[in-house]
Amino acid sequence: APHWGGGGGWRDNAITVGLQTVTGLYLAGVFLVAGGNLVVPAVAHGVYDAFTLLEAHVSAISQIDYADQQAGPVLDATVEGEDRAAEASERRVFFLADTTRDARLNLPEVRAALRQLGLSIPEPALDEMFATADQGADKLLDVAEFKAFVKLLKGGDVRELPSADPGFLW
Repeated sequence: APHWGGGGGWRDNAITVGLQTVTGLYLAGVFLVAGGNLVVPAVAHGVYDAFTLLEAHVSAISQIDYADQQAGPVLDATVEGEDRAAEASERRVFFLADTTRDARLNLPEVRAALRQLGLSIPEPALDEMFATADQGADKLLDVAEFKAFVKLLKGGDVRELPSADPGFLW
């Protein structure tokens, strides 16, 4: 898979390319310091990958636990059946995307969540939907505003990315 992907914003891609470049230069330095012994940077890279994988796993599990605790059951007694399941799914997606854990989503968190759900939305349309749903005009969506955003999303210019599971959110 290429390090520069079409699904992310240019800033996300530029950061990824920058980090990959720094990592490559570091490993090249290790190779040179080791006197041209290729085993040393290969082992260093393996150790780095193992720690990165462990850190990502612990972070993901922690975020899932946070989402499960915060989303809780749907308490609105007027919501029934499929609507109840959809609302529970929306709440869980909201808290999974809430990486700052402040019960509010900023635009980058929403963009990342949509990408993880396999959805692609043109930036201008995403900006407009986000601003429309943001009733407080604070550039953050709370749970109620996120529900409004999902309604806008269902009627907007949304394309599924090739690996999307269309049944996950609705």
